[in-house]
Amino acid sequence: MLDNTIVLWGNELGKGNTHQHTRIPLVLAGGSNMGIQTGQFLQFEGNPGNNRLLVSILNALGYDDIDTYGELDNGTGGLDGLMA
Repeated sequence: MLDNTIVLWGNELGKGNTHQHTRIPLVLAGGSNMGIQTGQFLQFEGNPGNNRLLVSILNALGYDDIDTYGELDNGTGGLDGLMA
């Protein structure tokens, strides 16, 4: 069942006491039947933004025509290396 499900756990802050918006921890589980490359640890330098992660999830759910989500200050498209 988890292979057909995507679970996202995260925190909007990298460091709570200073409201830091870098090094934000996110965990993505499941989705191997949806094109998510599992079993990896990814770090994205330059703060590509949570919006691009959400685009990747939408693409995995079949919404291939979506390449932006929210503000475009961090680019468009999904995150490189996330999809198989």
